[in-house]
Amino acid sequence: QGPKAWTSSIADMREQLHALVYPGFLTATPWKWLRQYPRYLQALSIRLEKLAAAPALHSPPAAAALADGHARDQRALEQVLPFWRAWREADAAARAPNAPDLGEEPELDEFRWMVEEFRVSVFAQNLQTLVPVSSKRLLAQWDKARTARERLVATLGA
Repeated sequence: QGPKAWTSSIADMREQLHALVYPGFLTATPWKWLRQYPRYLQALSIRLEKLAAAPALHSPPAAAALADGHARDQRALEQVLPFWRAWREADAAARAPNAPDLGEEPELDEFRWMVEEFRVSVFAQNLQTLVPVSSKRLLAQWDKARTARERLVATLGA
């Protein structure tokens, strides 16, 4: 567990883990990305270690280290969340019962895994990323995914 201040960080890590590991993920996840799971899980572990890095909870230096670890985590989380939320909303919309069947959406899939790589880059830089990733690259990929989806919907509606 951890201090109450960690609530948003812990909730985010749980959500990330549930998005990675769910019934059927072994067959649903492309091999290119499934091979990265050990690194993604290691990045989660490093993030948690950094968040909790303090010699003893009752000492003033430890309390300061906890606060600093939490502040760093929150700054990194603020970078990731807009992209994570965009993907989660797009994924939920695609799975909605009344959603049109658009089939594969490779641009959106690429965006999803770029977000995962972005998490590695901001929470566990020492692990490095499989693909170059930044906020700017994520925004560009999001635009590609959105444009591709709009074209698919227009094609199906025509």
